[in-house]
Amino acid sequence: YHFDRPKSEAASTKENSVVKEPDGKNKIKFNFPWYVPNHHAFASNLVRLCEEHTRKPQERNAYKPRINDLQVNFKNCTFLCKREFYNVTLDLPQETPCGPNNQTCK
Repeated sequence: YHFDRPKSEAASTKENSVVKEPDGKNKIKFNFPWYVPNHHAFASNLVRLCEEHTRKPQERNAYKPRINDLQVNFKNCTFLCKREFYNVTLDLPQETPCGPNNQTCK
């Protein structure tokens, strides 16, 4: 799972970015709005979209693309995909909730 948040950004949030689950495993706590239903599945989907984005020839499989939950723009329906040699802004999936009144990115 490839999630990127600089320590300074994680430290600036009021809540811990990692939550202990009852089974003892760490689970990342995301900073997505409450109207996004399953934060972990949503983040996993964004990472998959980031990985599927066309790679440049110099990129090998050693570097995994990353996302940052603080760089998901629900107003513009975009997110930042961090690659090894460049970053790219991609569109959120059309079905993504983008507001509290059942708005989506369609």
